[in-house]
Amino acid sequence: YHRELNQIAELIVNNNKIGVLLLGYTDSRGEDDTNLVLSNQRVTSVLEYLIDQGVSTKKAILRGVGESKSKNEKSELDKKFNRRVEIQVFELIN
Repeated sequence: YHRELNQIAELIVNNNKIGVLLLGYTDSRGEDDTNLVLSNQRVTSVLEYLIDQGVSTKKAILRGVGESKSKNEKSELDKKFNRRVEIQVFELIN
């Protein structure tokens, strides 16, 4: 996913009015508390990569939501897609 992250980082770095919301998710396996920690680790990892690309932490919001907003899991493939970080780009308001 480096190519996509690099494109997002470039957009944020080159535009003072753009920020990013990082949402971390897990699948339904494991305890709620453990999944919340894991989802926070996921978003932190993505943020660290974006920082390495020049993104300021002032332009990022992190939110680990664990399994609470996971999508329907009928198969192992569904669980795989729940282990993710969603990135939402937004306009900053001064």
